Amino acid sequence: MEQNEVKIKLMTELANVLKQATFEYPSGDSLSKESTQILCNT
Repeated sequence: MEQNEVKIKLMTELANVLKQATFEYPSGDSLSKESTQILCNT
């Protein structure tokens, strides 16, 4: 597996974790969405 593929996979998993955290902690909704956007743009 190439390094870029590994990075994309890690970013995707991390983004999914942040999305789940958003559902569990509604008060952190805007922060989680912002973090997810940053990860997706990396």
